[in-house]
Amino acid sequence: MDPFRFEELEIVIRVKTLLSLLLVAACCFVFSSEAQAHNAFKKFISSKYPKLKINCNACHVEKQPKTTRNAFGKIYTKLMGVENMSATLKSKKGAEKKEYEKDVMLPAFEKAYEKVKKMTYEEMLEAGLIEGVEPAEGE
Repeated sequence: MDPFRFEELEIVIRVKTLLSLLLVAACCFVFSSEAQAHNAFKKFISSKYPKLKINCNACHVEKQPKTTRNAFGKIYTKLMGVENMSATLKSKKGAEKKEYEKDVMLPAFEKAYEKVKKMTYEEMLEAGLIEGVEPAEGE
């Protein structure tokens, strides 16, 4: 084989390899989701109940936007008492974001957890924490 053709072939292989690596890196960047404090909530619950496998659907409705929460997620949202927490988190960047997660979101979640674990289902119903149930006026 002509040495010149061998060098051309080697260059083509290197270029294709480099392009493939760039494509893989781009796909990883585009298709990865940013870890948010919500993952910290999952870790917190998992630490309390290590025998359970917890995923995002514990609070969120599968295949729906993360703003769509199931009954369990709605209870926590109400008890946390921090309006637009996810929107606020999304607006922050870098260290400010991590600080908000650590100083605002996780403590609010832990406080809600302490309330939930002490409440009976009846108390949750009476408090209007279950979707579709509201306390009667005057009570």
